[in-house]
Amino acid sequence: MSSASQSVMGLMLLVTGLLFLWTRVVLRREVEREAMESFLAFGRAVELRFPGYAGESRRVLSLSERLGQAAGLSRDAQRRLAIAARLRDIGMCTIPYAMRNEKPEILWNEEERTIFQEHPMHGANMVEQLPSVAEAASAIRWHHQPFATPNTFADAPSGKSIPIEARILALVTDIALIERFGGDRGVDQQLVAERGRQYDPDLCDYLCAMLDSERGERLNRNS
Repeated sequence: MSSASQSVMGLMLLVTGLLFLWTRVVLRREVEREAMESFLAFGRAVELRFPGYAGESRRVLSLSERLGQAAGLSRDAQRRLAIAARLRDIGMCTIPYAMRNEKPEILWNEEERTIFQEHPMHGANMVEQLPSVAEAASAIRWHHQPFATPNTFADAPSGKSIPIEARILALVTDIALIERFGGDRGVDQQLVAERGRQYDPDLCDYLCAMLDSERGERLNRNS
């Protein structure tokens, strides 16, 4: 083989290697980024349908990401958590508009409470049909599952057997909502009352440290 042919072959191998790297790394990251943005759009769609949840998705995403890192989640678990945080309430589309927007929860009858309690199951069933996000189905299915209080469903896990992604979402979803209506005091009261009952106690401790840091930074900015 001539030197010119060898040079062409070398360039072809180099270009092929770079193309392989681009498709496996760069393109994959771009596709994942666009997919995550699409998933977030689902969360915003839920907020549009149910205005009481407006703005909640971004806070849940922020808290869940940081709490997952603090808890030492693996890279794969962090990915599942990121997907589940964006799609956790996709099952809310099965809830009648008037029931959620026009009737206080305290006035729901037994059938309506069951409809609401089942929305994580419906969401998980939807997600399981999509191979690219099916790995997050378990976290979505159990993201309202209490840590130690009586189970809503007979086959529900409890305690540490609940997927950690679901335990994180159970905590930060409630806290994001309470922050809006009860402020820091409401959050603190909830964490004290439900640590070890509704929520994983270890995750509560991590979250408390995170929130204390946030509040300290807020005071410094305002001083």
